[in-house]
Amino acid sequence: MLDMSPDMVFILDDSGKFRFANTAAAALAGLTADAAVGKTFAGIFPRDVSQYLDKRVRLVFAKGEPVFDSPPFLLPPAQLWVDVLLFPMHRPDGSMEAVFVNIRDITERKLMERALRESEERFRQIVEQMPSPVVVMTPDGTVVMANSAFHEVLNLPSADAVIGKVNVFKEPIIGKLDLLDDIRRAFAGAVVQLPELALPLRRWVPAPRKESATDVVIDATVFPVYLRPGEVFQIVAIFRDVTERRRAELALRESDRKLRTQYKCFPVPTYTWQKVGDDFVFVDYNDAACEFTSGGVSRVLGKRLSEVFGNQPFVSEDMFRCIDQKTVIRKRSRFMFPLSKEERYLVLTYVFVEPDVVMVHTEDVTEREKTEAELRKAEHLESLGILAGGIAHDFNNLLAGIFGYIGLARELVKNNEKARDSLDKAMTVFGQAKSLTQQLLTFSRGGSPVRKLASISELLRDTAAFVLSGSNVRPELVLPEGLWACEVDAGQLSEVIHNCVINAQQAMPEGGVVTIGAENVAFDGHAGVPLPPGDYVRIYIWDTGVGISGEHLARVFDPFFTTKQKGSGLGLAIAYSVVRKHGGHIEISSKPGVGTEVRIYLPASAGAKPAPADAGAEIPPGHGRILLMDDEVFVRDAMASVLVSLGYTVETAAGGPEAVAAFIGAKNAGGAFDAVILDLTIPGGFGGKRVLAELLKVDAGVKAVATSGYSDDPVMAEPRKFDFRAALRKPFAIHDLAQTLQSVMRGA
Repeated sequence: MLDMSPDMVFILDDSGKFRFANTAAAALAGLTADAAVGKTFAGIFPRDVSQYLDKRVRLVFAKGEPVFDSPPFLLPPAQLWVDVLLFPMHRPDGSMEAVFVNIRDITERKLMERALRESEERFRQIVEQMPSPVVVMTPDGTVVMANSAFHEVLNLPSADAVIGKVNVFKEPIIGKLDLLDDIRRAFAGAVVQLPELALPLRRWVPAPRKESATDVVIDATVFPVYLRPGEVFQIVAIFRDVTERRRAELALRESDRKLRTQYKCFPVPTYTWQKVGDDFVFVDYNDAACEFTSGGVSRVLGKRLSEVFGNQPFVSEDMFRCIDQKTVIRKRSRFMFPLSKEERYLVLTYVFVEPDVVMVHTEDVTEREKTEAELRKAEHLESLGILAGGIAHDFNNLLAGIFGYIGLARELVKNNEKARDSLDKAMTVFGQAKSLTQQLLTFSRGGSPVRKLASISELLRDTAAFVLSGSNVRPELVLPEGLWACEVDAGQLSEVIHNCVINAQQAMPEGGVVTIGAENVAFDGHAGVPLPPGDYVRIYIWDTGVGISGEHLARVFDPFFTTKQKGSGLGLAIAYSVVRKHGGHIEISSKPGVGTEVRIYLPASAGAKPAPADAGAEIPPGHGRILLMDDEVFVRDAMASVLVSLGYTVETAAGGPEAVAAFIGAKNAGGAFDAVILDLTIPGGFGGKRVLAELLKVDAGVKAVATSGYSDDPVMAEPRKFDFRAALRKPFAIHDLAQTLQSVMRGA
């Protein structure tokens, strides 16, 4: 019985947990009835709602008495007005066992009450605005309402001068004019048209106002207003001055013009449909609707709903429901808007207008929906980043040791061509492994790219040539002069372009042309792109391939989503994460059978030019004492061997306390270290940042280099901000290590 009840029913024990929730209650929380058992109000409602309900449950347990209340808020998530009834449930021995909570949806009643108030106010405003004198009386003849026109005709100080003071049955003038029978018939429920009368209005003017002897020729209609069938509630008398009829007609037309102007100038696009048989006909629209459709709405004026929305029947279903229920329906819809020929997200409000008209107010929330979708994507990627960061760090540590030993071996066998060739191939494989870790690091939580000023033109040109080399797809580059440079992580951005171009190539199995270009753009905050105002470089990659269906287009940035037989589904997810961490935006538009365009926006450094690449390949030798701290023994040994081969004297430490002790010991012995290399992450101990803080207390001029397998530590992006002189991301080449140490020791 409770499951069949439309009311929401909960039964709670003294711990506040649900012993029972009926189907309506569980559905409100998006649960099944069984799944709701054991939960609390705090688990399904916002904090203010759950606190309100919990307080009243405790009150029933405390007093043992029922509680009835109407909460001062709308119940989420359906936004319902409700009444709440709570009463105790007792055991056979009389002790309280639980509280029965019944939540009744009174939204319809609330709406009806509001509609009634609005109806009364509209009636009062209509009466007040009418150009003819109007009087409303109770069944005993006492005046309860009179409009401004009435008091103007009677030359009264205000309409209130007659309210509650004049009784038509006691006015001698009514008897003299032989109107009592007509008035009584009106009070008995008849509509009475009084004849034209020469009425001496001075009889209605109270003292001490100066009386007027002017007679006014009027006609009047007296009709009853029913509170319920057979019961007269009030009598309304409408007087018309025949001599001013023309003025009244003009005033009525002016009032209609004002209402029409208000409709036309209403800022929300509004469309008016009239029910005709089993269909609706489009009969009117306002200026906002014309602007929203770029004038297209005028072409469907007079057409039937089935002609305009033939393939989207839910529109007609909502309109018929609005007519049948005589109510207001508000809903959020996503559909192909026929007047603009594009998919839009709209909040539609269907308003019933007596007797057979539906006005549809439309709010375009397409951009808001896109923004919310971007947030959902970001949250989805966040969970993957937690796992990816840890895996990438450990894998990078392994690669750092391997890379160090391979690099050292290459230097030791310079004169052995076969051995060096094998090691070069090993380095190529290592580069692929390093690329894989970079893809994982892209998802690391909170990571920042290690940015340098770079030429977008060169990056696009080099990447396109590499990806499409030897394929049946030709790149067409559109790279204008004066393209702004950007501060980017060149490796990460190359991966983004690589993935997008590969997708374009695979979309054209028969061959074709991929257009790859870029242009400078400046946003003022109103460009429809979720980016702050500023200068940007827009990169676009356009193919004429098979395209992407609307169903799949919404998921292209989801991790592991792919429609290919081969592929990880990470390509565009990586692109999304990289561009987002660069402070940019990526979006895709596509039409099946036409092609796909990827647009990437990156913050520009207008006017800046990237430094030329360092072509030197020689590994510079060095000298001096180096303190190396790393918790991984194979990484520590490999790096120590490399440093020794470069000409340095090395002392190693496995953790923070050992490194601090070695540094202080060397300082006191007069043989201070020339530089220190500190791993930022030491599991179970304190890492490089804390070690450096201790070393700075001993020697304010310590020259420290940070290393890490993580890319999300801010030290790696801005080492000097944290008192390091430089940073090396694992795994790194011997050449990078040698150059970095020489630069740090020179004080650069």
